[in-house]
Amino acid sequence: MNETNEHLLKEYLQNVSVLFANIENWSVKRGLEVNTTTLEINEEEYGTYKIEKLILTDAGHSIAEIIPIGCSIVGSYGRVDLVGLMNREVISYLKKGGPYITQSELIDGVMKEVHKKYFYRDINDTGWYWIESTRLGRAKKFDEALFFDLLASVSDYERA
Repeated sequence: MNETNEHLLKEYLQNVSVLFANIENWSVKRGLEVNTTTLEINEEEYGTYKIEKLILTDAGHSIAEIIPIGCSIVGSYGRVDLVGLMNREVISYLKKGGPYITQSELIDGVMKEVHKKYFYRDINDTGWYWIESTRLGRAKKFDEALFFDLLASVSDYERA
């Protein structure tokens, strides 16, 4: 693995670790149990690496898992999935502004960037986001309130 990929993988692992610490704190505050188990991910760019996944339970009953999918994800700098019995939601790590395409023109014999078209709105900071609508280009910053909304969506679990 080259130095750039090593740095990207290390950054992804750190970002997942911070996300998981937040999810664990939020979950424990609501009385949920949080367990971890190790899984292996194999990516062409990074090889095989170990990472934890979170398992959320309530009184011994499984509610959902938060599963890292990988670092090498088109359009983002990593992905984790929130998976319940009813559905799956994708959480992506995006840089400020988010992914975009560049329109270029040939000006005086040189290709010059003339316009950036961003795929999603409201990516004002680097961090974890849930893409509400790809068609409408809406992204929402992943926070405690959104986490519990998505948890209810994937598992039909709600606790006041």
